[in-house]
Amino acid sequence: MSLIELRSAHYFMAVTKTATIKQRFDITPWGGLIRGEKMKSEPIYENNELYTAFPDPDEVFYSEVEKERFLPLGTFHLQTDEGQHDVLIAAPIGDDEAMIGKENYGEFCGETWLTYLKVDEKWRLDCSPDQLLDFEIAFDEAYQIYSDFKRVFKLNGFLPVSMRGVKEYSKDVRKISLFYHQEYACYGYNWLGGVAKCFDYKLKDIDGVSKSTHAEDREVLIYDDKNNKYEYLGYVVTRALYQKMFYFYCPNTERVLVINEFD
Repeated sequence: MSLIELRSAHYFMAVTKTATIKQRFDITPWGGLIRGEKMKSEPIYENNELYTAFPDPDEVFYSEVEKERFLPLGTFHLQTDEGQHDVLIAAPIGDDEAMIGKENYGEFCGETWLTYLKVDEKWRLDCSPDQLLDFEIAFDEAYQIYSDFKRVFKLNGFLPVSMRGVKEYSKDVRKISLFYHQEYACYGYNWLGGVAKCFDYKLKDIDGVSKSTHAEDREVLIYDDKNNKYEYLGYVVTRALYQKMFYFYCPNTERVLVINEFD
């Protein structure tokens, strides 16, 4: 279950169908750069022109189906030539191996990804709930922790790293990043191996980065089956159940693709 980062002083008891897993949330201060990844991430700690944290589930989700499957983390405000797109950043419930779908069904749902679509100004799951793994047993506890984070954020306008209850904190404390904004998705993560089976993708040389023989020094461009390009927004880091959730958005179809990284 993908919440947001939480430092080692806090632990999350994630109850799955087979076991109770005690995992630690942690922070990657520089966005978790890997081998050939040359750019740094832009962490967002407070609401700004790019990002608004913790939207109301009733205002952003299309039905109860989405409320039972996602935690609404924030809204990313993407500026395009055609205007602003307010893109929901929602975390799907998954297991301790970053699994979401029962199998790789296609563009709308796979073992480590899914998509959701904007319909009547709200966001609707593209696939059938029957295609997703059942983790209802873990949702209540995850949502309670999420709700506490939301209350702390409402009081303070940020989330402190050392969080000890729902109260006001000094503005000088270290803060948890709500979202990491990046200009491009870098090749070299495991997630591409899964989605490459169901999406068209290209590798592109990165402006300002010297060419090398390493493929991870290149940008990943993802397209749907009608050649509509997905714009990369950034990622959320968690150490609770899986490392990172990557978010892509297609302006032409108003569809979000979220992909879980896995070991």
